[in-house]
Amino acid sequence: MLDQTPTITWTVDTSLRFTSSLGAGLEAIGLKPDQVVGLSLFEFFGTSDPGHAGIASAHRALAGETVTFELDFGQRRFRSRVAPFRSPAGEIVGCLGSAIDITDLARTEETLHRREAFEKLLLGVAAAFVRVPTDRIDEELERTLGRVGRFTGAQSSVLWLLSEDGTRISPRFAFSGEGAAAARPSAPIASRRLSFSLNEARNGRTVFAVHLADLPPDADGERELAGEAAALVLVPLRPEREVVGFLVLSSPAGAAEWPPDLIAALPLLGEIVGHALQRRRTAVLQGALDRIAAAAGSADDLPEFHRAVFETVAGLVEARNFYVALREPETGLLSFPFFVDEFDPQPAPKPFGRGLTEYVIRTGEPLLASPEKFAELVRTGEVELIGAPSLDWVGVPLKAGDETFGALVIQSYDRETRFGERDLSLLSTVARHVEAALRRRRAEAALRRSVSLLESTLESTADGILVVDLSGRIQSFNRRFAELWRLPTELIAVRDDNRLLAAVTTELADPPWFLARVRELYANPEEESFDVLHLRDGRVFERFSIPQRLDGRPIGRVWSFRDVTERVRAEALIEHQAYHDILTGLPNRRLLHDHLELALAQLDRGGGPLALLFLDIDRFKPVNDTLGHVVGDRLLKAAGERLRAATRAGDTVARVGGDEFVLLMSDVPKDHVAAVAQKILDAFSEPFPVDGHRIDVTTSLGIALAPDDGDDVTTLMKNADNALYRAKELGRNNFQFCTPALNAAVRERVAMESGLRRALDRSELLLHYQPQVDLATGEAVGIEALLRWQHPARGLVTAASFIPAAEDTRLIVPIGIWVLRAACRFGARLRERARRDLRICVNLSARQLARPELVQTVEEALADSGLPPQLLELEITESVAMSEIELTLGVVHRLRSLGTAVALDDFGIGHSSLAYLKRFALDAIKIDRSFVEQVPGTTGDEALVTAVIEMARGLSLRVIAEGVEREEQAAFLRAKGCRVAQGYLFGRPQPPDEILAALGGAGRVPLS
Repeated sequence: MLDQTPTITWTVDTSLRFTSSLGAGLEAIGLKPDQVVGLSLFEFFGTSDPGHAGIASAHRALAGETVTFELDFGQRRFRSRVAPFRSPAGEIVGCLGSAIDITDLARTEETLHRREAFEKLLLGVAAAFVRVPTDRIDEELERTLGRVGRFTGAQSSVLWLLSEDGTRISPRFAFSGEGAAAARPSAPIASRRLSFSLNEARNGRTVFAVHLADLPPDADGERELAGEAAALVLVPLRPEREVVGFLVLSSPAGAAEWPPDLIAALPLLGEIVGHALQRRRTAVLQGALDRIAAAAGSADDLPEFHRAVFETVAGLVEARNFYVALREPETGLLSFPFFVDEFDPQPAPKPFGRGLTEYVIRTGEPLLASPEKFAELVRTGEVELIGAPSLDWVGVPLKAGDETFGALVIQSYDRETRFGERDLSLLSTVARHVEAALRRRRAEAALRRSVSLLESTLESTADGILVVDLSGRIQSFNRRFAELWRLPTELIAVRDDNRLLAAVTTELADPPWFLARVRELYANPEEESFDVLHLRDGRVFERFSIPQRLDGRPIGRVWSFRDVTERVRAEALIEHQAYHDILTGLPNRRLLHDHLELALAQLDRGGGPLALLFLDIDRFKPVNDTLGHVVGDRLLKAAGERLRAATRAGDTVARVGGDEFVLLMSDVPKDHVAAVAQKILDAFSEPFPVDGHRIDVTTSLGIALAPDDGDDVTTLMKNADNALYRAKELGRNNFQFCTPALNAAVRERVAMESGLRRALDRSELLLHYQPQVDLATGEAVGIEALLRWQHPARGLVTAASFIPAAEDTRLIVPIGIWVLRAACRFGARLRERARRDLRICVNLSARQLARPELVQTVEEALADSGLPPQLLELEITESVAMSEIELTLGVVHRLRSLGTAVALDDFGIGHSSLAYLKRFALDAIKIDRSFVEQVPGTTGDEALVTAVIEMARGLSLRVIAEGVEREEQAAFLRAKGCRVAQGYLFGRPQPPDEILAALGGAGRVPLS
């Protein structure tokens, strides 16, 4: 009996082999009982995975559980139950299982769920399109395509929209499934190639091809839409039963099983999307008309307006050829104020003829001239062939009442761009707005002409107007005239000419000149006049005077007064700001240049020598960084004031940018220049009180003299700048004169900078290494990487000669990265060769320390080289550390978090404090060679070195002495507890191979 049931039952033994199998359900999966018995579960399910649901459930049943689960077998789905199978003694000897085929039930449930989900999708899409503003419809269409694509599992979903004339169909919106590219050609497709789908769509039918081979042989357009997909659905978009395009879904072969119920529901989606597109099209058209209306109001002239109309029309239809034709009422000529054509140039105005344009203007009717229609009009003599023959020509009249005064025209020469009745209707709608705008523009132009005339009469309200007769008697004046001249109320009421003239003249700064000019104009009634009047209270008036005419003859005079005080002040302010620094009020670079050119010209005419002093504020950047730009700006203003106080009244003090100032002194002896420079240094020695702060800053000055150091602006400014640079090199807070030696040094420095820019690319930079030695054992405990430049002309150049130039040009950053990576690679190589750990020390520059990516650069160098972090020690000079304390603190902590060591170099020559040394959390300090070279023998230096060693011991810091060259120095340091030293006593800096040979063995360095 069990053999006839749809339920499958079976038993398996403890080795998971079938011992029995019954049930008609076996036939649904193509098996018979005797084909199953003896198979293992692994063989039955075709898997070696013990986690497979059927195998895992059997294991659980053998462990005493009863398990219920569902699984797919082939194209069928089963619900199974597996329980332990026990012997009479209660021992588990296998499993007993049953399975029922629930495939049809699952498919029914899936269909119901899918239908419910799709209905929910449709309701959501419809609601979204109802709510969305018209300017957001495009975004909603994109979202809808995404939702539909994801719901159907389509490879892509694309909206293809028909052109206005119905000749082309183009992709407008697209969605691509994950990992797939949308099947979307880059160019439109001629609609005739989709004739099969269009015919189906007009009958309300969806085109569904499970396989592209199912399409008719001539459906090449549909195949192009599908691209590489295997299955295709074209859903018609039919608002108001008019086909406007398709929603195209495509899918690979494995995902092409879209169920019939889904396909049947897609036309409703197409109708919803179609209505949204119709609403969008209406909004686009309305927007275009609004833009035309806006352009009519905002365009400065008609050509600009015509251009706006063309761009608007081109956005609605594919109109690459467009023109406006107007019939001039005075001449009767046909003009083309705007003309864009692929073949014909813009025509000159011509007599009214018998072209298509004249036909539209003559008949006052719109015209769609296809080749056939055009041929018919030519045959009947209505029109003549003019210009290049077009394929389609659309012209609509521009009217004012019953009169046609022009035409709006688009035309096509391309068979892929055809126009239809919809284009004609659209252009007609546009034309109505264009002609209204043109009428309005013409009316506005006429009105502006009238207003322009009226502004010269008493009714003008922009200015104060006074009208007099030929004898000068007052005829009238407006209220603005009385306000400008501050006429008393009683004087306005009585209109006494003499008293009124007296009131006006008392306001003037120069009454005699004004009265003389008035008499001159009365003597010449045809003359027009423009003057500028200055009043006693500082106001400035522009005065216009023109004859007042009647029937072409002068009958009086109109005076117009305009208060331009604010404009004059604004112009004066603009003029001042063009030549002065806004912050300090001092002359700027432009005015300095003018003054310097004038002074040089006076020098050429026999004047005394002149001096140009360049100066800037030393260490101004920390003020900005710590106290803020507001305090920095006020410090600059105070510095400018002190400079003015320290110089003569006729000297020019200019601010040329940042914290840079320039002093120009004419007719001044050289010894006096030095005195002025020292006076400026003394002025800056006093602290600047700014916003509660007492700011101590100094200044450096560079001085160039003319004619000794140059007789033109460029040379003098360059030489003064070079001298300033030299002053800064010598420690700041001093002044330096330009000298020939300085110019030579500058040229040498420029050459060095130029060569340095190429040194990295040419592999001219290299590293030498100097050992650091344990003073007790004589063994090397580390090496310091020292940069050298193998200059093609100068030979081997030490870092001290070119590092300042590298710092100034910012080349130190890429050079520093190269040094770090090369040193790490050599350190790893040395460790492998010496078979022990040797610390490698690398110097960091100030610019490297300020780079936010420094820590990442160090991390990458360690990772690339394989050097352990604890064997890398990064050295920061004391002066750099103390100039940017907070920055140094952050960088040191991040570097040490990598496992690297950090040492303070050149210790003793800066301004460190014990508090900062403790906060820096350093690993070592290096005593500067300037102290080591004086021991033993100099009491002060001995005490200082001893104190540093004791302090370092108290802070648990290693101490390295630099510049050890004599045995007695080493003995002194060893006796004071210094463990490590480096210097010529133990070895000069050596190339990599030599240091590798020296330290690759025992690594012991002799102490004598």
